[in-house]
Amino acid sequence: AKQNPDPSSNMESRPPVTLPNTNNKNVLLDIILIDRTRRQ
Repeated sequence: AKQNPDPSSNMESRPPVTLPNTNNKNVLLDIILIDRTRRQ
């Protein structure tokens, strides 16, 4: 198992989200968390 997997591999085959470079990882995590909350 990779220690730092590519975040895009977690996006369930959706196209990558283009975001500004500021806090890129944090914004991506927020989007993923919001997505999971909506699906429940």
